[in-house]
Amino acid sequence: MALSQSFKATQTQSIRLAEMNAVPNTEDLRYMLTEATMQRKPVILPFKNPANGLGFVVKVSPAIGEGGPRWTFERINGDTPSTLWTRESREVAMIQGKLAIDSIYKGACNDAPEETVTLHSPRHSGSFPVISTASQENAPVDIGATTLETTPLPTPQFGFLEPPNYNLEDSQNWFCSFTPQKSEASALPPPAQFDARLLGQVVAALTDPSTYLATYGAFSYFLLRQFAQFQMTEGGFAVIVFEITIKQNGVEMMIPRETFKCIAERIRSLMSPLDVAAHVKDGEFAVLLCSSDSADAMRFARSLHETISSQSILPEGVEAEESIVVGAAALPETCEDPGELLAAAREAKEAAILTSQPYLQYGASSSNME
Repeated sequence: MALSQSFKATQTQSIRLAEMNAVPNTEDLRYMLTEATMQRKPVILPFKNPANGLGFVVKVSPAIGEGGPRWTFERINGDTPSTLWTRESREVAMIQGKLAIDSIYKGACNDAPEETVTLHSPRHSGSFPVISTASQENAPVDIGATTLETTPLPTPQFGFLEPPNYNLEDSQNWFCSFTPQKSEASALPPPAQFDARLLGQVVAALTDPSTYLATYGAFSYFLLRQFAQFQMTEGGFAVIVFEITIKQNGVEMMIPRETFKCIAERIRSLMSPLDVAAHVKDGEFAVLLCSSDSADAMRFARSLHETISSQSILPEGVEAEESIVVGAAALPETCEDPGELLAAAREAKEAAILTSQPYLQYGASSSNME
């Protein structure tokens, strides 16, 4: 959308732009910031997230003194807007990444589309897919014995590691079975037997069978869960964003579907049982590294680059040029916000592409790379 064409009649204290039917990309936010700076007035942009139909407002006020411009993000709830966060930052890409992820998890409406909506923004914009979960929100779940008897145990996928040490034999009921405690007060009862079939269904629901990796929605959920743990324990974690490019005769081509299993297997060989890998879009992937710092992130980035590039991912006989570029960011070293962390990892990947680096950490120069 060309925001330069969207002015309405302005008030004395602020400039209000016409409502967008998409999450603003970085070009939109840069335009807002430029107008706020030049006219020395706050600029307000209302928008709807097409994935869930919810309305939001982003506002930027010009910088005062040494501080940065002030961004405010609000959700429209009836006639009364609800402020979700405020930030002082000149990093437009981080603000856009935070808008993209925070507008996903603020509710859903019944008329939301079922498909994934990808923001149509230019390269280096920092936008991420917007996932609609409304279509499954109120869907009934059949947990009866018939469903469990007829549903085969799915093969463990590669985006998630299956829960460790659970009993692979089905229990008598749909979740787990308990045995009455023994009379000896000092002895623990036998452990509950978890239903492997039920757990397999959960894992299958979180993965994309066409890519053998976690869905982007599942990745975002576990990213926010890990941030909640950070708020309680201050235990850091990291995000890796990498891009695989395949060219034939100098022309970039889409990654063939048959290569995703190979890619997933190589990522999985480096992951811990708590890490999550996801396919974001096109040739872009992301990995959540739990209980990791910036040094761990760079070691993983180096190992990932070596593992993916060590051998062709294409079927035998297909001749093409393959390359991988990795970006990393760690919390709290880079920032203390999950949306900013995700955007920073992508920015590091984009910077690595521009500077012809194999892997790069946000805020680090080539001399700081491991």
